[in-house]
Amino acid sequence: MKINWKYILIFIILLIAVCAAIFYWQQNKALLAPLVSLEPINQNTSNWKTYKNEEYGFEIKYPAEWNYADRSPQSGKKASYNKVSYGFNIYFGDGNMAETPPSRGGTGFVGIMIFNATTNELFQNAFTSDKKQVVFNGINAFKIESSVGIADSNIEFPAEYLIFENNGKAFVISFENSDTRGALNQTFSNMLSTFKLAK
Repeated sequence: MKINWKYILIFIILLIAVCAAIFYWQQNKALLAPLVSLEPINQNTSNWKTYKNEEYGFEIKYPAEWNYADRSPQSGKKASYNKVSYGFNIYFGDGNMAETPPSRGGTGFVGIMIFNATTNELFQNAFTSDKKQVVFNGINAFKIESSVGIADSNIEFPAEYLIFENNGKAFVISFENSDTRGALNQTFSNMLSTFKLAK
């Protein structure tokens, strides 16, 4: 029986093409999904404080009764998260932000980390969970929903991560809500609405 190698070759090529298409879709389904706009919830922020960072070119408002702690690595020292180095790390909240990790004695906290890497490099090593594409305050970002557990307990709190790139550096705005009433969701939403990148 004579084997028709021509048809076998065509079949193999088609199979490779289908596998490649499936792989591309899996890797880029967040990019292909429609943008979801994150809108602020009605809340008066006129009396909020403003944190401004000239080095990385951004500013954000936070509630007047909150405090913050800059947890960035000291000059000349390196710090990394899942093997990806970062140069900036700050926490805002109503607990003790100077603790490691920030105190859950409050209702939760908002963190901002800036990595010495692009978003693609970050996704290869960290934040590998499913993500969707969103936009907040005119900034295109990826959103990851997760949960954070407390050591030696079965308690978990919802957490969100918004990840975007600016000037070749990946920004990660994280939000952990330990308030079961969900009151902090409103605060986080409005903090996002005040986040601005320098033009």
